[in-house]
Amino acid sequence: MLSWGCLTLLVTVQSARSETVVFIEGDNASGLTEDTHIAAGSAATANYSDEDYLLIDTENGDFENNESRALVAFPKAFGERDGQLPAHTKVEQAILSLFVVNEGGTLSAHVIQESWDNSPVSWSARGGELGPWQAAGVSPPSCDETAAASGQTPAYAPVNFDLTDAVQMWASDPS
Repeated sequence: MLSWGCLTLLVTVQSARSETVVFIEGDNASGLTEDTHIAAGSAATANYSDEDYLLIDTENGDFENNESRALVAFPKAFGERDGQLPAHTKVEQAILSLFVVNEGGTLSAHVIQESWDNSPVSWSARGGELGPWQAAGVSPPSCDETAAASGQTPAYAPVNFDLTDAVQMWASDPS
């Protein structure tokens, strides 16, 4: 089982001067970050968006040994407000950093292809009026088949994912 204590997205963009914008978990007051975890089995309809941690487990863990996955979004990363990145900006680098508490195996980050609502999202549904996932648990085609990035998960250490390509695609079409 993996559990995270800290989640940060650092985005360096090209502008008149190179600058770095940081989106940090817990910044929900501004609506710039959203995160939760979802679980299969008896917890398939449960929502964990109020938890202050994320769980990822592919076997023999919590939730009666059912799989759990984390969902992370930065819904208002692009825009005209302070702290937002301008749409269509050139992304030089985007690193998603997760602090892992419990050691695990390989962790992969996939781009989610369907919209979801953080508050009522679950393993079986995207939340609100959005209906079910195309594939339960945000499996393909609900997410990209190929991981945007992956890395090993040592205990009590950060795992960094280079998501530059994914964030650049998003910057090109923030809708």
